[in-house]
Amino acid sequence: MRSVLQGSAAAPPSEGIAVRVLVWICLLGSAVVMIRAAWPKIADPHAFAVMVYRYQFLPDSMVNATALVVPWLEVVCAAALLFIPPLRHAAAWMIALLLLAFTALIASALLRGITDIGCGCFSVHANPEETIGWLNIARNLGLLLLASVAVWGTRRP
Repeated sequence: MRSVLQGSAAAPPSEGIAVRVLVWICLLGSAVVMIRAAWPKIADPHAFAVMVYRYQFLPDSMVNATALVVPWLEVVCAAALLFIPPLRHAAAWMIALLLLAFTALIASALLRGITDIGCGCFSVHANPEETIGWLNIARNLGLLLLASVAVWGTRRP
């Protein structure tokens, strides 16, 4: 079975227009979410580093590097998803893996009793009314579903 979005060519007619539209919606949705999430982190890397630190998960020596690399990885994956057909499948996988890691990180913090921190997902400024919770995990699982459809739709034969 051929990929729905193999290379830059359109999907074969056997895939159906509805499937192709669904995959493109998931590709676009995943890319927009990644760019939207990366923007505040790139704009204020220090604030994002503080958010990363508050999760108390990484060694202190890795916090700054993580805060600098992750947002650019999100942007590169989003760009590859939309504009670089040979890299679409890898980018979709990377987005799915990032979402899994973010979800696991939030779950880890919640299970360790760390509930008074912001998610750091779409904003880097702490807001006491927007602390992490199980709703963040539910949202991430929904985003993971989008990314999974993108992975499936960009697979190669």
